[in-house]
Amino acid sequence: MNIDYLTNETVGKWLIRIGEDGKGINPVRIVSVATDNQVLDSENPDLAQLRGDLQISSKKPDNQPFVGLTSVDTVIDGIKKDKDIAEYMQIDAPNGLFVYGINQNADNRYAKNACKVAQDLIGRWIIRTYENGGNSFMSGRIIGAESFEGFPDGKETKARKGMKYAPGSLFVMKFMYGARLLNIGTEAANVPSCVMITEANVGNEYLDGPGKVSKALNIIKDNSDALDGLALGGEVSIIGDSVPREGLTTLDPSNPKNAVTKLTYMPGRKEDPYQSNFDIVTLPDNGVRSGGKLSIIGPYTSKEKIQKHKGDKFTVFGTS
Repeated sequence: MNIDYLTNETVGKWLIRIGEDGKGINPVRIVSVATDNQVLDSENPDLAQLRGDLQISSKKPDNQPFVGLTSVDTVIDGIKKDKDIAEYMQIDAPNGLFVYGINQNADNRYAKNACKVAQDLIGRWIIRTYENGGNSFMSGRIIGAESFEGFPDGKETKARKGMKYAPGSLFVMKFMYGARLLNIGTEAANVPSCVMITEANVGNEYLDGPGKVSKALNIIKDNSDALDGLALGGEVSIIGDSVPREGLTTLDPSNPKNAVTKLTYMPGRKEDPYQSNFDIVTLPDNGVRSGGKLSIIGPYTSKEKIQKHKGDKFTVFGTS
């Protein structure tokens, strides 16, 4: 991952920490990063080039490009500088936080049976990031999902074509009265298989319906076509850890017309997911892979939006 690509994968994006109990969320927007001049022009073809293939560490990596986070916008408290970032995120990182690329060797967790994917999604957080006269961030904890293997009634229709999207792709299904239903492609491309997000806690509100969840995340008629078919990891991301499967409830409606559908729920799902204690955590020596309790997410930042300053510092959106 060369330094230019790595810069675009961090500046302007969101750094998010989730509480150790899976509850609570602490987002900040990365305003600027700095690079090590010695690796500014280096490139290693063995490193991953895909969005989200990032490692977050409290130590500088050896012999490969990296960026150090130098300031973030906390939305509430304004700009935080340098080592204050780790302190604000309650991470034990006295030398700061550093981001670098890692080898592409992880399996696509969505390339599985839809029911298994639905179980794996419960307890994770769905994040919606986009620009709307500035920057916007919305989040919700997934507490209910419906899995589909094969077309309901055995019929392929225009509205259901997204069921054949590649694993990890967004399928925004058009529904009655202009509603939109958010689904994730599973199994394999060209195989009708997906998971619908049916329940979530968004903004301290329990939402019991796929249309309500999509609307709360601002996935609506006006923007659904632009989101449909996109890979997770840009404007819509799913991060965090799932809850243990032994605590889940999975139901088969046993409807002869739609027997391939299963519903999975999280126990105690109506409780407030935003109340959590953020204890100070220490990162492993080699850091953590983005996508779990510590993640960098958001749309790829174009070079036109990034400014380069002296000392190999990069900022976004005219900040300094």
